This record gives sequence, structure tokens and C-alpha cells, in this order.
Amino acid sequence: MKALILLLIPIFLIGCLTASLYQNRADNLYSEKKYSEAITWYKKIDKEEQKSYRNSFRLGLAYEEMRDWENACIWYKDARTQDPKSREAIVREYNCLIKQKKDDEAITALQVFLENDGDFAKAYTLLAGLYFDKKDYNKAVETYRKGILKEPSDAMARASLGAALIAQRKYSDAVLELRKAVSMDSHNPLGHYNLGIAFLGAGRAEEAAAELSIATELDPKYPQGWIDLCVALVKLGHIDQALETLKTAKQKGFTAWEEIRRETDLKALVADPRFEGLTGP
Repeated sequence: MKALILLLIPIFLIGCLTASLYQNRADNLYSEKKYSEAITWYKKIDKEEQKSYRNSFRLGLAYEEMRDWENACIWYKDARTQDPKSREAIVREYNCLIKQKKDDEAITALQVFLENDGDFAKAYTLLAGLYFDKKDYNKAVETYRKGILKEPSDAMARASLGAALIAQRKYSDAVLELRKAVSMDSHNPLGHYNLGIAFLGAGRAEEAAAELSIATELDPKYPQGWIDLCVALVKLGHIDQALETLKTAKQKGFTAWEEIRRETDLKALVADPRFEGLTGP
């Protein structure tokens, strides 16, 4: 028996050495950005050695580098079978599924993940965003709130929750959440924009104008911000200020004149003779 054990020890050591050499070879090829060759070696390890989270995850990374989203998803999912609570794997799998426009599969993946790790705030936020895109605002609000309970300081999640509440026409609730969002991150244009829209919905045009003005300063390339700022100003009866706002917007690259013309709340602005003078070169 002792002789047999002594005989098996070198075999075991050779196996470990072989696995280590394979791993080093695959990792070196990956580092050299030779992703196709790295994949060959990682698959060799997967086939000939014991499956591992690390190896499956590295295969996912290599396929992702090659923009092969489908195979990347397969291996990130495989990595999660080794470690169902891997937060990095679920986020990368989600991103690859979104690249393929497989929103339903992304929803399922996130739901399954959250059954194993219900404390990952980002997973709730990603899932809520998918519900929002499907216009399932009730689920979006519920899921955003779950994520915020796990990570109360996530300003972006609160801004997104505010948008979902606006979609439900719950403007007062939206104002409460969005005020918290902008207090946490005063440089987030989305927070200020959504707060402005919430104020508009609540009939508070003066406060809406103040927030939308901040939003356009932070993100002057977002045309809807300028349009809604003009809506707030027109509701206040400030046509001259709205026209000056459009002059500033034009200087910053604004060209969405047709959207202005289609906006029913801006008929008084469009009817002003000075408006057409702004739309030319």
C-alpha cells in the first residue's frame, strides 16, 4: 500500500503541474490579446481538468473581448453555476445579453441571481431598468425601492426611481425621491432634469424652470432639456426668457426645431415672430 501511495504521488504532482502550465499558457495568451488562442487553451483546461469558476469566467472575458456576446454569455452563465453569488459574472452576463437585445433573458438571469444574493443593490437597479423599458412601471418602482433599501446612497437609482414615479404620474412622490437624488449628487444632470419634469407635472413651473436650467448647464447636448425648460418658462408667461434660452441653446449646438414646433405647450413661443429668426443658420 505504501509503495502504491508513493507511486501515485508523482502522478498527482505531474497532473497539477500540467494544469498550472495550461493555465499560465492561457493567461499569457490572454494578456497578449491573442484571445482566440487563449480560448483554445482555456477550453482545454475546461475539458481535461476540473471545471472552475475562474476558467469559465476567463472564457467569458476572452469571448467578450472578441465581441462574441453569445458565447461570452454562455461562459459567464457557466461561471455562475460554479459561484451563484458572483456579482461580477452576473453584471457581465447582463451586459452581453443587452448587447444582443435579449432583455427577457436578462430579466430571468437577474431574477435567478437575486434568489441567491438578495443584497446586491446593482442587480435590483439593472432589473428595475428592464421593467421600466417594458413600461411595467409598477414592477420598476418596486424593484428600484428594493435596491435603494440595500444602497440608500445610490443617487442614480433614486433618479431612475423618480422617472418611474413620473411615468406613473405620482409627481409628489417623484419630487421627494428626486430631491434626495440631487442632494446626493448635485452634478447629475439626469437628477435635475427628472426633478424639473416632476415639478412640471405637479404644476410647479417656477421650480421646474430652476431645475431644468441646472440640467441644461450640466448637459447642454441633451435637446429635450432645453425644450422642457422652454415649456416651464412659457407656462410662467416668460416668452422673452424662453427665446433667450433658445438663443443660448443654439450656440451650444441645439437643432431640434421641429420638436419645438410639435410641442403643444410651446404654441405661443412658436407663434412669436422672433422664433423663426432663431431657426436659420
